[in-house]
Amino acid sequence: MDLSICENGIDEEVNVVQKDVKLVRIFWVDASGLHRCRIIPSRRFDNVVKKSGFGLSVSCMARPSYGNTPVGSDLTGVGEIRLLPDLSTKRTVPWKEQEEMVIGDMYIGPGEAWEYCPREALRRVSRILKNEFDLEMKAGFEIEFLLLKKAVKYAMDDVGSGSHVHVSLWQNGKNVLMAADKSSKHGMSTIGEEFMAGVLHHIPSILPFIAPVPNSYDRIQPNTWCGAYQCWGKDNREAPIRTASPPGIGVSTVSNFEIKSFDGCANPYLGLAAVLCAGLDGLRNHLQLPQPIDTNPFHMDFKLQRLPQSLSESLEALDKNNIFTDLMGERLLVAIKEIRKAEVKYYSEHHDAYKNLIQHY
Repeated sequence: MDLSICENGIDEEVNVVQKDVKLVRIFWVDASGLHRCRIIPSRRFDNVVKKSGFGLSVSCMARPSYGNTPVGSDLTGVGEIRLLPDLSTKRTVPWKEQEEMVIGDMYIGPGEAWEYCPREALRRVSRILKNEFDLEMKAGFEIEFLLLKKAVKYAMDDVGSGSHVHVSLWQNGKNVLMAADKSSKHGMSTIGEEFMAGVLHHIPSILPFIAPVPNSYDRIQPNTWCGAYQCWGKDNREAPIRTASPPGIGVSTVSNFEIKSFDGCANPYLGLAAVLCAGLDGLRNHLQLPQPIDTNPFHMDFKLQRLPQSLSESLEALDKNNIFTDLMGERLLVAIKEIRKAEVKYYSEHHDAYKNLIQHY
């Protein structure tokens, strides 16, 4: 997957090089989905950091959302990696004069990516998709948020903020998720149906990646456009997976599908890597889609499987699923599980702590 897809969509005006840049912000996203940043004077960035990066403790990928003390025994205060800026992502900061920003990649040595690096995890799974099926997944995020001071969600029975992601499959510059003709039952190619069937089949296990904190599940409720039941539908915004059609075409042809359970607190690279793993399993095993749901799933409650209603439930699903281990890497997966389990424990013991997440994220 091309990690520059989203960045390249930024207006050209934003990418104009500023004169007299004084500071450069280097960003990375940790396993909890928190955006971390190191600010470097521009002269040092140009003379040293651009080529050699800077050191980070390996504990940077073991920190939970509620604090900086690392979780688990593998990633502690012992050991260091290098964070190198990906210069293709360098942009001016639109809201800050004389500052630039860039996304970093994690390395343990020259040319040797760190196995815990989220961006590398996505690259690794993307290479498998390319090598096995000659496919590329493209993704675009539909970011929604509420401007509030003390709540992640305005009301428990209202539509909450999210980061829905739209996914399509490409081959030789052509969208191959779409059906080649009108003979397709659901408006998708066989490749598209199998890939999406894998995502639907594994979505309970994907949730720890895309809904990473306990109160993510306050959002995944019936009648809130997030998808609370394990189903899919054509332009059905109450399904966790919704197929979307090109403008003016109608539901007979599908251009992409939307995963509505994706949370704004998620690490986007780890979330997309998990989606890719599930899609790969669908392609490898030729999984089939069930019939689409054309009504509100809430009214079919007794017929449909409810998605996990808590982080602990989704972790149970992940523990029973082995498709992610080889594709994403066992050590990275262990670290993610340890963090999620620590967060379940912490927030169950500190009932008001979730209120601080609005400041963290």
